[in-house]
Amino acid sequence: FEQLEPPSELRELHDQAERQGREALELLREAQDAVDGGDEPGRSLLELGPDLDRVLRQGAETSRELGLDDCVPGAP
Repeated sequence: FEQLEPPSELRELHDQAERQGREALELLREAQDAVDGGDEPGRSLLELGPDLDRVLRQGAETSRELGLDDCVPGAP
């Protein structure tokens, strides 16, 4: 996705989707560390839940705006 060159009218949404994807990936890594009992103390899985839910919802909305309905969970 990062390597795509969107048309200028979609550039802002494309960049937003990239940021949301990176944030979701980081939160998922933190969640994995919490489950695995990683070396560095971090947020618990319960603490990460609301942030992960938020970024996934925002990502789904951005995907809809980009016309990427196949990337939206539960989309027809």
